[in-house]
Amino acid sequence: MSNRLTVTGAGRIGLPLAVLAAKSGYEVVAVDRDPDLVAAIGAAAVTGQEPEVAELLDEAVASGRLTASTEPTAAPLQVICVPSPLTADGHADLAALEEAAESVGSVLRDGDLVVVETTVPVGTTEGLVRTALAKASGLAPESIRVAYSPERLLPGQTIAELISNARVVGAMTDADGAEAEAFYRSFVQGEVITTDTATAEFVKLSENAYRDINIAIANSLLLVARASGVDVHEARRIANLHPRVELLAPGPGVGGHCLTSDPIFLLDGTEGPDGELIASARSINDRMPAVVAQEIDTLTTRRPSTVLILGTAYKAGVGDERESPSLALGVELEALGHRVLLHDTVVPRGDDLASMVRDADVLALLVAHDAYAGLHDQLGQASDGLIVYDATGTLDAADWTAAARFGALGRPQIAP
Repeated sequence: MSNRLTVTGAGRIGLPLAVLAAKSGYEVVAVDRDPDLVAAIGAAAVTGQEPEVAELLDEAVASGRLTASTEPTAAPLQVICVPSPLTADGHADLAALEEAAESVGSVLRDGDLVVVETTVPVGTTEGLVRTALAKASGLAPESIRVAYSPERLLPGQTIAELISNARVVGAMTDADGAEAEAFYRSFVQGEVITTDTATAEFVKLSENAYRDINIAIANSLLLVARASGVDVHEARRIANLHPRVELLAPGPGVGGHCLTSDPIFLLDGTEGPDGELIASARSINDRMPAVVAQEIDTLTTRRPSTVLILGTAYKAGVGDERESPSLALGVELEALGHRVLLHDTVVPRGDDLASMVRDADVLALLVAHDAYAGLHDQLGQASDGLIVYDATGTLDAADWTAAARFGALGRPQIAP
């Protein structure tokens, strides 16, 4: 097998893959339509990537094994890593994937293998991708070699998870699967499992639907407990003493690209009651920012209040605001008539925290970034008289005795 590789789409997934492949000995061309990103890759000066990615990028560029281009580049192995967001009406937007496939197809030669990493509805690899490749290349559709291998990554640990996590590879023939498997085994230390393309696509979507459903169970229990006057956190602590129960903590919603879209992709083409549980979980989790907004509104003593939201990323330790529940919360609070200020230490967003607190009536912790640990000690006397709301379960009510009110998601209001 040749060691030449082209990665189309050099973003959060494509670039880490490209630098790992280069480290493994491949001659890699990272292709992206953004000329500024291409120039930054060539200069080993890409911003917004994790430190480990930046270090590997330095090595790959210095060794000459990684170059970048805005133009499609021929190679025996082509990997496509472009986004697949949701459309406004809640369907998979595969325009970028189709465009990437046509771009790859323009340089595709008989015998080349194309591996798709983009998250897609079941059937997309053998359908849309194969069709676009055939159309652009002029090759017979039945001769087009395609495979599917979705990433499984935890933001903040991209390189470690690319190396250690198990990989699923779906292909149409054993030979195609074996070639794709050999590529991933060059840097993956976890198990590499081969199957058909539809199963590999389904596996990716079902993993995130599973996570979304379990979060929805936690949030649904919070809503039921709240109506019953029960502290759901205490109930969860006791329930989890059961050897076969492991309830997650409730939260202000679900964010990020994967968990908010993959369950919907999984339902593509499904009719009737078959997907009711998956759809219901999405609805529950999407509802949570409005639930939090109502709890904060209940705590306020004047209208409008100025609410300072701490944490606009979609999860702790991640500088990514895609589908962030915090931003959705801000919209809900503004609809209730409140003024909203936003602060984040990782994104970053906002000004000096102490000065922003002085302008706020309500302090709402939505994301438990490390920089917000010991928040009360950081603020000192600035916390006196504030209304404090904790959606993360990390603040201790006893620390906020000077607050006008203290509340936490799913817990009764605590007033000094």
